[in-house]
Amino acid sequence: MIIRLMKPDDFEQLKNIHEQFYSDDFTFQEFIGRKWLDKFVIANDSNEIIVAGGVRLITECIAITDKSKSVRDRREALLLLLEASKFISGRNGYEGIHSFVDRNDDNWIEILKKYGFEPTKNAALYLQVR
Repeated sequence: MIIRLMKPDDFEQLKNIHEQFYSDDFTFQEFIGRKWLDKFVIANDSNEIIVAGGVRLITECIAITDKSKSVRDRREALLLLLEASKFISGRNGYEGIHSFVDRNDDNWIEILKKYGFEPTKNAALYLQVR
């Protein structure tokens, strides 16, 4: 097997793989059109693609809050933080913002949902590289 950078010549084969196995999950454009650090394919000796993917850039909203402040002030500040985060993410070509929340913090999860966050379709996993 060989690993190499993805190129436009691969799109036909990738579209076929997508149509067969992933068309109910996301569009081909959602896969190919995202912001990537780099994308590559792993192909066999006959240049048949076995796996295609890479490292995609995502935005994450990270915040700390002074919980001694009034709920009203914290709510107003949160909304301003979210508006600024949406603006910066959109201006830089990102489609959305992630927020990774302690799965036991139901209150914070519900607050973020109230302001437009949605659960991800799939579970988020993490691989440490350093």
